[in-house]
Amino acid sequence: MFTPFADHDHSDGQLGRIFFHGNPWPAGHVITEFAWTAELRPESGLWFHLHLRTADYDAESPGLSTDEDDWRSAETWTNYRNCTLSSTYWSEYPGFLVSGFDQPTPLAELPGRTWIVDPDPGRVGSFEPAIGLYLTGHDSVIDHRITFSATDGARLRLEWTGRIALSYAGDDEFRYAFSARVQPVRLQSITAPPALPRETVEQLLADLGYPLGLEHDHGGLQQPGRYLVSPTRS
Repeated sequence: MFTPFADHDHSDGQLGRIFFHGNPWPAGHVITEFAWTAELRPESGLWFHLHLRTADYDAESPGLSTDEDDWRSAETWTNYRNCTLSSTYWSEYPGFLVSGFDQPTPLAELPGRTWIVDPDPGRVGSFEPAIGLYLTGHDSVIDHRITFSATDGARLRLEWTGRIALSYAGDDEFRYAFSARVQPVRLQSITAPPALPRETVEQLLADLGYPLGLEHDHGGLQQPGRYLVSPTRS
């Protein structure tokens, strides 16, 4: 049986790769940071947050550049150094609801389930995005397809795709695409309203189908209500 808190084993030194299809690096980019966290909101349910950051775009090669447009120009990309795709790095992004009190999605059903987040709204500015993007400046991302799947029966793999508009350059059409794979991944922490006792938080999580043991994050003193997911209970 899988566990959402299996230890990482990145013996190759890599978390995974992300591909921005049609850009100057067809082999993609190394992911150097990844975090999967959650937020308990008593009025609605459990929300997931994802944070991903890449190495410098040209860390592995100078790229196969053309002058057709900014998307295919290595010079344009390297001016912005690397990518951050995140619902936590900036404060205004809510992440996405995975298990609601009115319609719980239990932890046991996580593998193989795909969440569609921010399906095509048409144009930039017509919706409030769940996840932020810094790519070639502060760009926009929609139509996320986020799938967790079991790898060897005990660990999880994340597959994540979406569409991008280079809104920083004034292009509000979602004409580009990305795909990423990270494995293994683990649920690292959960935040809840600081006024809620830990026992209440654990009971609410159990009601949502997430019977997780929690440990106070004594290293996160600036984040009251933040708990580490304990590997002692599943």
